[in-house]
Amino acid sequence: MKNKLVLFLVLILGIVIILAVGLRSFGPAPASNKSNTNTVSKAQTNEKGSVVVEAVPLSLSVKDNASFTVSLTTHSGDINYDLLAISKLTDDKGNTYRALSWTGEKGGHHISGTLTFPKLSQDASAVTLTIPGIDNQDRVFKWKLN
Repeated sequence: MKNKLVLFLVLILGIVIILAVGLRSFGPAPASNKSNTNTVSKAQTNEKGSVVVEAVPLSLSVKDNASFTVSLTTHSGDINYDLLAISKLTDDKGNTYRALSWTGEKGGHHISGTLTFPKLSQDASAVTLTIPGIDNQDRVFKWKLN
């Protein structure tokens, strides 16, 4: 009798564990990041044309220079854009910031590096990174500041 009770309890515990794991896998899906406006630190990807561009803010504060990790990938041709010359950052107060430096490569199928801009205005509450003319498409990324 005691063995049957232990076996029954183990069976019930196994069913509860299976149900708990199964229900977790059917929970709500993570939110998709399809919006053009994100909070700070959210990576954004722009897939227009044959070049995929990803931008990730590294620093968006009034204390340090604004900086982003930017990656460009293509499977057709070489990527030969002067990101330092063409990129600009604007804020919601009408200020425009020109890029100070680009640490990435030029040329190839995949380039990535850090794009740095001057410190942001203390009044800014949102920024827009614009990289025009990538595969004849303007790449626009927006973030709200905390």
